[in-house]
Amino acid sequence: MDSSYQRDGYLMDMIDEKWRSDELPMEDIRVPIAARPEPEQDNGPSAESLQEQEQKWLDLALSSLNGLPPTSTQS
Repeated sequence: MDSSYQRDGYLMDMIDEKWRSDELPMEDIRVPIAARPEPEQDNGPSAESLQEQEQKWLDLALSSLNGLPPTSTQS
């Protein structure tokens, strides 16, 4: 059948317990400063990076309101 998946068995031979338990040392992981959480949490606990915090304002689409005429709620 075309809808059933046929798994290749040769990949299973490559994964063993030594490979599963292997970890990358922390000093080898490079994270850009903008992607790191804020080190000083004066504004309350936040695990968001600077990029994520700045993205919140973009998610609101406030820039799209700039070119729209004001709407009136009075009839």
